Amino acid sequence: MGLEDTKGPTVRADWFYTTEGQFKYWSVTGDRLSTVNDCRALCLQARKLLLVSPTRHSLSRELTSEKDDVYRWLYFLKERYGLEG
Repeated sequence: MGLEDTKGPTVRADWFYTTEGQFKYWSVTGDRLSTVNDCRALCLQARKLLLVSPTRHSLSRELTSEKDDVYRWLYFLKERYGLEG
């Protein structure tokens, strides 16, 4: 069995924006729709925990104004840990 045989499904979240800051969005994609849906469900649960954690008091305006729960969690990760290029 080669390495390709043991590789599991992948999912990624990419953040896009304009330099003027007028257009920002996340793209959550993967090699299987079920994996992407599982990732989105995990983000929803994490967001619920975020809103009841002590961390909630230090959330940025961008985070608190985000209407999409999945994106709110992704923005939290981006703010807290940065992005890899």
